[in-house]
Amino acid sequence: MYLLPRLLDQGKQHVLVNRVIEKIVDPNAPIDVDQLLIVTFTNASAAEMKARIGKAIEQALLVDESSAHLKRQIALLNYASISTLHSFCLDVIKKYYYLADIDPEFRLIEPIESAMVRDEVMDKLLEEHYGNAENTAFFELVDTFSGDRSDDDIGRVVGELYDFSRAHPEPEAWLDSIVTNYDVAEITDVASLPFYAIIEKQLVMTLRQAEHFLKHAIFFMW
Repeated sequence: MYLLPRLLDQGKQHVLVNRVIEKIVDPNAPIDVDQLLIVTFTNASAAEMKARIGKAIEQALLVDESSAHLKRQIALLNYASISTLHSFCLDVIKKYYYLADIDPEFRLIEPIESAMVRDEVMDKLLEEHYGNAENTAFFELVDTFSGDRSDDDIGRVVGELYDFSRAHPEPEAWLDSIVTNYDVAEITDVASLPFYAIIEKQLVMTLRQAEHFLKHAIFFMW
């Protein structure tokens, strides 16, 4: 499988296309282009890569016009797996939906629909917790993250945490693990806390910026 970076300069694209062509025309073990899986991060990159490979195959045909293998690659290019990872996975699911017990008429949710469903779930979740007067931890969370007139910030924070967790191989396990960062005993040295260094760095930057502005203010006063 070839995994192509999101931002790929022309030189690297040229190298990758050459690697694909080398595998196709390998004199000892030539392969068909539809046997390769080339994954990009965007649909635009996938389309460009497919076009470049097609052009390279045509150029190879100019050198060996009688090659039936190369001529076949032109036709097979339309079936080659050159796409984003999401598109590839979608194709696999559509092809083998019966093995995953999925409705063959399924479709991908649109971003607007996804946002609406997410907001609806968040509203129901907050409503459920508001209804539990004994949930003191939740109300402490509300006091910490909500404003005087709205609790929208709570939904935003939870949403950002959820999105960040999706980048981990095991999101639920990662979420469980970070809870221990806040399980602090009264005698714990503050400097030993995992988030201390981050806060210290931010404070130092803020103080240096304030010092810079103060020096400028004093300079202009004189």
